[in-house]
Amino acid sequence: MLSKVVVLVVIIIMLFATQVVAQQERDPTRPGKFAVTGNSEAIAAPVASRFMLNAIFYSTDRSQAIVNKQVVTVGSRLSNAMVSEIGPDSVVMLIEEQGETRETVLRLSPHASVKRDASEDF
Repeated sequence: MLSKVVVLVVIIIMLFATQVVAQQERDPTRPGKFAVTGNSEAIAAPVASRFMLNAIFYSTDRSQAIVNKQVVTVGSRLSNAMVSEIGPDSVVMLIEEQGETRETVLRLSPHASVKRDASEDF
């Protein structure tokens, strides 16, 4: 009889212990404690990835590019950045952040085409 009581007590203790361990484990489907809610694009994204080069219209006398769906030329400003150079396959931007200026080069995707001279089409 005593052994049945001991076995019963051990089983109860084991059940209680497994419930305590299960309560302490983190649910993998819930966000971590450092998860950002709301509009986190400007916070979480690196500065260079906020600018997307969509197209380049290259000419020796006047080049234009489309960055973040906006037409830009050399000297154009987008938020805290200025377009300093437009090449046949890239755009150089000077980004001002926290009192410092750094250069970032935006490149077209490998399968994008560059329109060098539209007058050749006519």
